[in-house]
Amino acid sequence: MTNNKRLTTLSIATFSLLNFSACSISFEPNKNTAPINQHQTLGVDFTWEGTSRCLGESPKITLTGVPESTHKLEFSLKDIYFPFFPHGGGSFTYNDTNVILEGKITEAEGHYIGPCAPPFFPGKYQFSVKALNINGDTLAEGNATRPFPHR
Repeated sequence: MTNNKRLTTLSIATFSLLNFSACSISFEPNKNTAPINQHQTLGVDFTWEGTSRCLGESPKITLTGVPESTHKLEFSLKDIYFPFFPHGGGSFTYNDTNVILEGKITEAEGHYIGPCAPPFFPGKYQFSVKALNINGDTLAEGNATRPFPHR
């Protein structure tokens, strides 16, 4: 065997051994560390049906899994394709109703601007919702993303 072939064979063997050894190393997580930002998950569902482009009211939104100690709901709308556009949102006191009627976020405390994708480009938007306790701490959060109908 020539020196180049021996060197190549030795290199492959060394690489394989190191690679195998790295795969067998396991790390034990620190059990004394509290989970970061661990909240319950809210179910969020909505449809754009009947919503006008740029001038529309907020859609009807259905929530599931809202914690009992929820004091306030906070909503925000994000344009997936143009995230720099400030669609805003709104917040209001939770009244144990998990169906948020059309227009409720538009009328809420905050600044809501509905979907405003150009007519030649179908938009995609995400509603995020947070359930807050009386101190303003997040209890649960969730989101849903839907395309805005191309018209």
